[in-house]
Amino acid sequence: AAICYKFFGVHEWIGRIQAVILFAVSLPFFFLLVRDTWHGLPAHGASAGCRCRFADTAATWALFFYSFAPLNLFASREFMPDVPSLSLAIIGLYFFLRYGHAIRDSRIAWPRAEESKRDRANGESVAGRWLIASAGFISLALLIKLPTAIIGAPLLYLAVAAVYDHRTLSNGGRRPALQDLLVRLVARWELWLFALITLAPPAIWYWHAHEVAEKFYPHHFFGAGGIRIMSASWYWKIAKQITTSSLTPVLFALATAGAF
Repeated sequence: AAICYKFFGVHEWIGRIQAVILFAVSLPFFFLLVRDTWHGLPAHGASAGCRCRFADTAATWALFFYSFAPLNLFASREFMPDVPSLSLAIIGLYFFLRYGHAIRDSRIAWPRAEESKRDRANGESVAGRWLIASAGFISLALLIKLPTAIIGAPLLYLAVAAVYDHRTLSNGGRRPALQDLLVRLVARWELWLFALITLAPPAIWYWHAHEVAEKFYPHHFFGAGGIRIMSASWYWKIAKQITTSSLTPVLFALATAGAF
């Protein structure tokens, strides 16, 4: 927004339009994320074809609810960091999913007996490009809003799934032991590079912001008051707001039932 102010002047619409654009850009990635997640689930026999057909339907409905949830409609046009950060995180999460699929598919395409070093290197190269792209987008998401770091939970799941699938296929379909799985996960150097690219820029930026807050009053570091436990009535008010206005009762009921 600050750069746009230099060209167009200080206008409120500049801050709002960025959230709108990023929200719109994230929609196809959200659809692909849901669809490819369904495609990546294990299935055998007739259930495999049924799962593929259901994936598009599930992704379409998930996209519909994501797009028209009242909270998203409100936040997607506000001058706030929430939607830009969420949008970038969704894009980064999708690219990380593609990394996991690239690792798995490289082993499927070339069985061990016929696999050449060149073929394997090509598969790893494709996976690496997806991983670098994912790291860049997630790093931007963290730079915009640090609590987006909660995306680390699904990222860890996808990383474990990628290593698990790769190891299972390498063992001829035999499931790896938990200890072997953890060793393989830690040993993948590209995941350490991913962590470095993702976390280093936000760490440097937030350290700089903290220094500014300490030296130049009245600037303050957001969240400097720390974390504390509020009264039960405070949480109950939030719960009612989520049920009634943020999601609406119908959408909340569907989410609770696991419909999306």
